[in-house]
Amino acid sequence: MKKRTFLLLLIAILLAAGLGMLVVEHQGYVLITWKNIRFESTLWVFLACIAVLLAGLYLLRMLACAVLASLGWVNPWSARNRKKRLDEAVNQGMLEFSRGNWQPALRQLSHAAKTSPQPLPYILAAARAAEKLQQRDTADQLLEEARTRLPESDLAIILCQAELYQQRGQQEQAQQLLQNAQRHNSENPELIERLYHVLLDNRDWGGLIGLVPDLYKIKSLSEGEVKAIEQRAWQGRLQAAGDLQQLNKVWNTMSSSLHRNASTVLAYCSQLITLGHAGEAEGLLRQQLEQNVDVALLQAYAQIPHADPERALQTAEGWLRQVPDDAMALFALGRLAVQARQWGRARDYYQSSLERRPTPQVYAELARLLNQMGDYKTGNELLATGIRLLERQNGDRID
Repeated sequence: MKKRTFLLLLIAILLAAGLGMLVVEHQGYVLITWKNIRFESTLWVFLACIAVLLAGLYLLRMLACAVLASLGWVNPWSARNRKKRLDEAVNQGMLEFSRGNWQPALRQLSHAAKTSPQPLPYILAAARAAEKLQQRDTADQLLEEARTRLPESDLAIILCQAELYQQRGQQEQAQQLLQNAQRHNSENPELIERLYHVLLDNRDWGGLIGLVPDLYKIKSLSEGEVKAIEQRAWQGRLQAAGDLQQLNKVWNTMSSSLHRNASTVLAYCSQLITLGHAGEAEGLLRQQLEQNVDVALLQAYAQIPHADPERALQTAEGWLRQVPDDAMALFALGRLAVQARQWGRARDYYQSSLERRPTPQVYAELARLLNQMGDYKTGNELLATGIRLLERQNGDRID
């Protein structure tokens, strides 16, 4: 370090000596005249004056900047203070919003929305605060102004408006707004999920079925979840059918995979029974059970009033061989035996079901059967046991 300093000092001395010799040997001459003004000096004096002038101008510039900066601290309309007020409005507004203090939140966020170069988050938050205050006109006006100022953010504004409609109970308006937006934003996950919930709330099964391809596309739900939504929508359409022709039209529109789905078949058969066509329901259930024994379908089959209950029981006993230890299948056979007035067989099926899995429902059915057979003591004991089991399942305690 010392060697380096010495070397620099030596170079500086040599340069100064060289410059001094140059000044002494070659002084030069500068003459400037303008009208009656005359300036003359040596070249080196002239260069020194220029250097002093430039240094003075630089100092004046620094002084001017310092003065202007100091004025910015006290000038309320300076850019610095405008930004400071904006930051305060944003911070205070969001704090009040998070605390649920809607009136101050609305005031602060409205101010932030007017002055911020990126006002969208504050406009939407202000609209939500206004809605909480039941100031619906204010909320709608804020969103309308946002559409005018920020046309490129139309989707975010639509989602907020739909949210406010839902809070007001205006489900149809929310659905229409979201469906209009869907035409141009079918791959937006938030929009599609919001529309799904609105359609479900409105029980618009046709609209929900039409939304299924978009639900698959956004991939925010698993394939199994989307399939469950599709099944629920088709079941809703089946249950909404008002006559046999409409019901069959819906059924024939469905895919073959849905025709094999147990819950969908149950919904179709349930509506057939409701419309007074139990015979058709029995035929379809028998056809499905012959292909594959599903316990839920077997239970539905057992609850249908059969024209020939003896034959129905005999047929079901053949299916039972595929699920001989299933408690609910045994319960279904017991119900069929009751229809066939085979009291002893019904009792045996109910008891076998209870041995495998006790449930309050089977206890109640067996108690009813025993009372019908005249065994009131055992029937009442079983009924009490079923009630206690139900209480345990529900977590209830009787003092």
